[in-house]
Amino acid sequence: MMKDGKLMSDKNGTKTDVTNDVTLSNGTTITTDGKVTWKNGKTQTLENGEVIDMNGKIHNWNSSNTHKMTTHHRTHHTMKNSADSTRE
Repeated sequence: MMKDGKLMSDKNGTKTDVTNDVTLSNGTTITTDGKVTWKNGKTQTLENGEVIDMNGKIHNWNSSNTHKMTTHHRTHHTMKNSADSTRE
């Protein structure tokens, strides 16, 4: 999740800065400053309040209507069920 211009991880309710770039199992990479690069070469920078799921889909975060997903690092990201979008 992007918060105040930083990529954050939420593990069991504790948010911490992501200090290393992340590569998802599908080849999507996310840098610590929120730049997403999909396997096809397209790029986008996450905005504050956006999260990315394990499939590389970008979602808007909303704590009032959420479910949890597990990333490949076993961290949990809270994501909104409706109004999700993919930017690939």
